[in-house]
Amino acid sequence: MYRNKKYDGSETDTIRQHEYNAELLMKKVIETNNEEERTKLRSAAATFKNLAMGEWCNR
Repeated sequence: MYRNKKYDGSETDTIRQHEYNAELLMKKVIETNNEEERTKLRSAAATFKNLAMGEWCNR
């Protein structure tokens, strides 16, 4: 999946990977009808967004 996006191991690409994962999870939230599952997916997406922000701030 990351190869298709041409991500490597650089710090910038790590941030992009976290943002991409958050985006995928938010798309899954829209597709899911189970509210408990949606809550878990939102939480996971927020975690990836926080990771991206943390990486960005530590540059």
